Amino acid sequence: MSPMRFVRPRLGPWWMLSGCLLAGLVIVLSGHVRLGGIALAASLVGAGVLRLVLPQARLGGLAVRSRSADVVALVIGPTPPGFGDTQPATS
Repeated sequence: MSPMRFVRPRLGPWWMLSGCLLAGLVIVLSGHVRLGGIALAASLVGAGVLRLVLPQARLGGLAVRSRSADVVALVIGPTPPGFGDTQPATS
């Protein structure tokens, strides 16, 4: 009987997502909040697109739930309520 080997899971595109999120956070912390927010949102949308188009075997750490649930969570999930409203808030 051969000994069991530990197989390290491959994270794949997850590293790209974490690097982009870290870059966006650094931009926010440097005082450029709008640009950093755009970078953070773009990295999440990019991860959603990767989750949508890459085959299951190459997804690595991006595959958490079903494909549709992951895409919705990455692309639509970060959108704040009222995003795109043009009417000023009334009190």
